[in-house]
Amino acid sequence: MQDLQQQLQKAEQRNEKLEEKLEQANAKIRETSSTQNDMAIEKEKLKVQLSHTAKLQSKLDEEKSALQKNLNEMSGDVIMKRAERERMLQELAEMKTLQQRVQDQQQEIARLKGRTMGEMDSVRGENISLKQRVQFLESKNPELEQIIKELRLKQREDMKIRRKLHNKIMELKGNIRVFCRVRPFLMTEEPIGVFKFPSYEKVDVKTDNGVNSYEFNRIFQPTDTQEDIFIEVQEVVQSALDGYNVCMFAYGQTSSGKTYTMEGANFVDHKRGLIPRSVEKIFAEIQDFNLRGWEYEIKMSALQIYNEDIYDLLTPHEERKKLKLQFGKENDVKIHDLKQVVVNCPQDIHPLLKEANRNRATGSTDANAQSSRSHSVFTLYLKGTNAQTRESMSSRLCLVDLAGSERLKHSNAQGDRLRETQNINKSLHHLKTVIKEIGSKNKHIGYRNSKLTSVLRPSLAGDSKVLMVTFFSDEFDCFFFEILNLHVIFEQ
Repeated sequence: MQDLQQQLQKAEQRNEKLEEKLEQANAKIRETSSTQNDMAIEKEKLKVQLSHTAKLQSKLDEEKSALQKNLNEMSGDVIMKRAERERMLQELAEMKTLQQRVQDQQQEIARLKGRTMGEMDSVRGENISLKQRVQFLESKNPELEQIIKELRLKQREDMKIRRKLHNKIMELKGNIRVFCRVRPFLMTEEPIGVFKFPSYEKVDVKTDNGVNSYEFNRIFQPTDTQEDIFIEVQEVVQSALDGYNVCMFAYGQTSSGKTYTMEGANFVDHKRGLIPRSVEKIFAEIQDFNLRGWEYEIKMSALQIYNEDIYDLLTPHEERKKLKLQFGKENDVKIHDLKQVVVNCPQDIHPLLKEANRNRATGSTDANAQSSRSHSVFTLYLKGTNAQTRESMSSRLCLVDLAGSERLKHSNAQGDRLRETQNINKSLHHLKTVIKEIGSKNKHIGYRNSKLTSVLRPSLAGDSKVLMVTFFSDEFDCFFFEILNLHVIFEQ
């Protein structure tokens, strides 16, 4: 029992200690809870302070950006101020230079002024003399005007006389003339001495039966140049400027040099042909005519006659169509829808000739690998007026590159080429017949027998000037055909 009591006391003592510890623990808990509350409050305060600090930092960043921007602007202003300062310094230096120059000029002016005063006295004296001279000339002016008027009238009369004399010379030489050109040998040919040239008008042709002689109005040897030929041709071009219709033909076998002579190897150097040279002469002469009160309008057209159909060579292939003829009064012929292009200088025809060549029909035969299968007609239309004399004129210059004439036996043409060759030879036959009828002054001339002579009628009929340049080569393969051509042409 006593032990139990002792144990009970001990238990109570332990219990008291535990209660005391519990009380202490509760006190600590209360203290910790109070501390935690304080910390929560402090935490909230810190959050508020942190938020305030963040706003302050943002504001500081904005102020920093603004200050940086202002700093950049100020730096730019400083650079501009420095550049402005440099410019002002440069201007100041230039002003000093100009000031010095002005001082020098003022000194020069002062020096010249002193010298000019003396010269002015001399000029005044000369001025009085000039006034007297002017008064004298004014008194003579009506007389001089009358002299000028008489000289201009005499100039016009002289021009009319020149035209009449030139035309008379052309008529004496023949309104229809035939030239001959023998082209040089090609690299693939061998000279065989077929042609001999005793004079400028005579050619001897060697055959198996001997030597035959033929005469032309002018013969050009293989050594003659493009310039040599144009010197003889230009008087015919002059007739076009005088108001006469002119027609120039290039006639001969294929590959005999027709296109080269008419157009040339190019349009700019000594190899240019009769067409560009003729246009150059016309514009050169017009400049002189302009001084006499004449104004000219020049147009050009280019067409081809292919298988007896007419086509515009200045129209693209995809737009090309057959052109129709309309016969007017007397010798007038109109070709519907044929394009006429205004030409203001010689260079204007160069692209037109190139376009015409691209559109022209060509083909291959045994006689020539690249033969023209159509007749091409290049026409210049000249229209002149003189407001002073109330005169006017119009004419046309036709330059014709005929298709190469070929014998069917020689060309071995078949199919389309056969039809082309037949039409070419037929139209050439009608052309020779028409020229022969004109030369014989027949009452009826068969212009309408072919499209070629129909188109060329205005430039063949009446007092037109016709020049045919025939072409021959020494090539052995075409020798007998060349002789045949000579005989046929000179049957007229």
